[in-house]
Amino acid sequence: MKKKEKIYVGNKIKTNAKFKPINQDGTRLDLKGESFEGTVIGKRGKFIFIDFHQELPFTHYLNGLLSKPTGRALFSNETTPIDSCKSKDKQKQDFFNLMIEFRYKELEKIPGKIRSIEDTINNRIGNIKSLSRDIDFHEDEIQKEEFERKKLENKKMFISFNSDYIMKQYNKMKTNPKVDTIKILNINQDTNVLLTTKNLTYKNPNSKIPNYNLGAYKILIPIDADKRLKIINFKKHVQKFYYHHPCINRGEVCLGNAMISEVTKLRNSGNIINLIHLLINFLEEPNYNDPHLSEELFYCNQKVTIKPKNEEDWFNEEYWDKFEKWDGAKYTKDTQIIQQKLREE
Repeated sequence: MKKKEKIYVGNKIKTNAKFKPINQDGTRLDLKGESFEGTVIGKRGKFIFIDFHQELPFTHYLNGLLSKPTGRALFSNETTPIDSCKSKDKQKQDFFNLMIEFRYKELEKIPGKIRSIEDTINNRIGNIKSLSRDIDFHEDEIQKEEFERKKLENKKMFISFNSDYIMKQYNKMKTNPKVDTIKILNINQDTNVLLTTKNLTYKNPNSKIPNYNLGAYKILIPIDADKRLKIINFKKHVQKFYYHHPCINRGEVCLGNAMISEVTKLRNSGNIINLIHLLINFLEEPNYNDPHLSEELFYCNQKVTIKPKNEEDWFNEEYWDKFEKWDGAKYTKDTQIIQQKLREE
């Protein structure tokens, strides 16, 4: 029996009849005597690692060189050497084997390095997308800030230091028949215009409730247009500080978007005359779409009894809670009566 020739690293080999590769689906491929040539580039136990000279007509066989489509691992008995790399010079042979093994090991490292680079690339792509979103966000913010800057530029144009103009504003405010007094009030170092109205009438042309006396109001307008104005009713209330008008909750006024825009414009321009006129009209004929308290419930209001010595206490919720009276039972009875009456009409 002919002794099987030993296979060395660097041998040129060809596949023999025992070579029937396994596809990824687990089936064996019958090559019908077809043979493939390659170079042995490594050995490990019964396996030899081969770099074939052409891409093989199957997708998978054991574990191979993932970095090369021609690299595969085979059992040694599936191949036959077609040349010999054995040298009589042992040092030369050892050097040759070492260099081939080194190249093989370097080749084995490549897939991991490729995956690492691909991960880095994917991370950078993700960062670019994130940066793109950040850029879009900052561009939007810049547009908003530019809009605010233009508003401030416009505000500069409207602010007047003309003393005659300022005194004319005061005189016109005093001629408004619904204005009682105008004061300057300092609260916590903030300067405010404090306007006190005469009795106002609630008017809703679409309501079954007849026009009724709302009471009278104190309107606190901070000179700083960025701070909220406050309005309280100093003659009538529902639940102390809570409701002083269908559209006023704890001094905060629900104006609606259109009114907010107009009020902001008037405050920024320092046009107090038109601002007061607008607010008084709103109190008498408010936005009926979405009030804090329905008009029939506010119709059942109760008389304000407190008389604070300091004007700022009118806007102090703790002061109202401590000193104002509220008859919950009477309010419940009054609301039941008015609601029953409205149902019968």
